[in-house]
Amino acid sequence: MTMKKFLIACIGLLIAITTNAQVNQNNNYVKGHYKSNGTYVEGYYRTNPNSTINDNYSTYPNVNPYTGKPGTVTPVYSTPTYTTPTYTTPTYKTPTYTTPTYTTPTYKTPTYTTPTYTTPTYKTPTYTTPTYTTPTYKSTNSYYSTPLGSSNGETIYTGKNGGKYYINSYGNKTYIKKKNNNSYNYNYSTPSNTYSIPSYNYNTGRTIHTGLRGGKYYINSNGNKTYIKK
Repeated sequence: MTMKKFLIACIGLLIAITTNAQVNQNNNYVKGHYKSNGTYVEGYYRTNPNSTINDNYSTYPNVNPYTGKPGTVTPVYSTPTYTTPTYTTPTYKTPTYTTPTYTTPTYKTPTYTTPTYTTPTYKTPTYTTPTYTTPTYKSTNSYYSTPLGSSNGETIYTGKNGGKYYINSYGNKTYIKKKNNNSYNYNYSTPSNTYSIPSYNYNTGRTIHTGLRGGKYYINSNGNKTYIKK
C-alpha cells in the first residue's frame, strides 16, 4: 500500500466517523422474511423510528455501520422561522424637582441677670469678764460637805466617814489628824516637793487640780477624783 492510498483510506474513515455522529444510536434488528412475491429478504439492522429521517442509516450522508453502505435518501431540513423581535420605545418620565423651602433661623438674645451680692454683716462678739468670788474658809470641828479652809491655803474636804483631808502635790488624799480637843490641826507644813497651784473653772464652780502628769481633775461629791477630758 502506497502512502497516497493510506492517506485516502484515513480521510474516508474520518469522514465516515464524522458522518455517523448524527446517526440515531437507537436501533433494532429485523429478522429475515419472505415478501408476498416470494422474494426472501435477509435480516438487517435499522434505526428506531422517531420524528425525523435525517438520522436513518439510509439517509445521505449517513453510513450503515453494519454494512458499510452509505445512505442515498435526501435529508429533509425544515426552514427555520424567524420572528422579528418587537421593540417598544421606552418612555421617559421627566423628573419633577421641588424647590426646598428654607426657613431663616431666629436667634434669641440671651438674657443675663446680674447677681445680687449682699454685704455680710459682722456682729461684734461680746465678752463677759468672769466674776470670781473669793471663797471663805472656816475652821471648825463640825462636819461639812463643802471644802474647809486652812492656814496654808489648801482646800480641806470632808470624806464620807467625816474624816478631813486635802489633796497633796502628788494628787493624793492626805488625811488630817485630830487633836485631843476633837478639833483638826490645819497647820501643816507644805511638802518640799513642787506642787501645781489649783486653777478655777468658772463654768462649774469646782476647784480644778493638775496631777503629776499634767492631767486636770476635780473632787466630786463622793470625795473622789474626776478627771476632765481634753
